Amino acid sequence: MKIGQRQKAILLYSSTIFGAFVLIFLLVITIFTQHFYSLNVFDSNVLERYRSTFTGIGILFIPAGLFFALAIGWIISQELHPKKQRDSFRIDGPGDIAEREEDFREKIHTVHSTIKSMQAAYEQIQTFSANASHELRTPLTIMRGEIELALRNPKSPDEYQLLLGSLHEEIMRLSRILDDLLLIAKTEIGERPIELQPMDLRELVEELADEAEMFAEQTGINFELGETVDAFVEAEPLRIRRVLLNLIDNAVKYNRKNGTVRMSMALDNDFVAVRVEDTGIGIPPEAIPRLFERFYRVNDSEKQGTKGTGLGLYLVHWIVKNHGGTIEVESQPGQGSAFTLRLPLRNVSIS
Repeated sequence: MKIGQRQKAILLYSSTIFGAFVLIFLLVITIFTQHFYSLNVFDSNVLERYRSTFTGIGILFIPAGLFFALAIGWIISQELHPKKQRDSFRIDGPGDIAEREEDFREKIHTVHSTIKSMQAAYEQIQTFSANASHELRTPLTIMRGEIELALRNPKSPDEYQLLLGSLHEEIMRLSRILDDLLLIAKTEIGERPIELQPMDLRELVEELADEAEMFAEQTGINFELGETVDAFVEAEPLRIRRVLLNLIDNAVKYNRKNGTVRMSMALDNDFVAVRVEDTGIGIPPEAIPRLFERFYRVNDSEKQGTKGTGLGLYLVHWIVKNHGGTIEVESQPGQGSAFTLRLPLRNVSIS
């Protein structure tokens, strides 16, 4: 910053401070004058002398006010523009001005982007809090009601057995939600809680098919197991099981009455692909790019009664990614959806 620019800065700060002093002084005179007039206890001569006195004080104040304003302006200039900073702010020509303007625009853009990101994160947290509260409240309410009912009226051993089974189901539901939250917390701090080991994927798929068939039948959905192939992968069995169960559960949940869910396997170069498809309501095209985002839920009027935290597919994507794989989705509204999971075969390195 050149000497002339420094003087301009001092003058700017000083004039601003002095202007503030004058404004405050005029406000005080105006307020007190109006106050004395409203009291109606002084005659016009007294009020005139009062006004003259304050005007004289104001005239005497001008030199002292200028001196203090200059002193304060100089101090502010020294604090805000130290010598090294002034040197770095030296502008030699129009090119430097354009460069400073471009730098300023970039900083403004960065601040704007940060604010938008914070706003989006805040909205996601709000949405998640509402959905998670609902998910946690529902099983707790069911458990409380069943326990109160059991304490109110004696029951037979068979009835107690049914009650315990229902309570166990709700406890497992709560446990899954808390596991999701814990896994997300670990990902936030950079942990990768995946323990890879040799695994027979075909065996897991066929095992899950038996479970899925019974589960789907209870909801009026047909389940089919298509072609399977021998495929050994490096994976954590519980995590891959979680991925496939989530995809099957969604395929059943968002299906139509008497619809069909089909799971199959195929080799794809150095990968094995597991495909889960359904004949359900499908996914709106605008929702597909955001489907694996954390806390995101598709707002579909046909399934308003279906609630969730928006964590399932986010965790599916996270697990698959940390196994070196990919997951893709194809969907047609009103016709169904298909999710394809690809994992590298055992002898293929994970990048």
